[in-house]
Amino acid sequence: MDGYVGLTSDYFLHACNELCVPVAILFMGLLVHSCIPEDLSISTVIPIPKGKHANMTNSSNYRGIALCSMYNK
Repeated sequence: MDGYVGLTSDYFLHACNELCVPVAILFMGLLVHSCIPEDLSISTVIPIPKGKHANMTNSSNYRGIALCSMYNK
């Protein structure tokens, strides 16, 4: 799931075929103008414990997983 907007891959997998054209136009515009809107570059970092038996009070026992926009991926 997208951490910022709340989109899941199901929205794209089960979308109608008409969605492909606007999304393709969006990506082409981003490539041509070499800019990305700030909303597409925001990620949410979620801390994940490194193991079941790790000391949860020690911050070095966590790794960060970034959830970014589906469009950014």
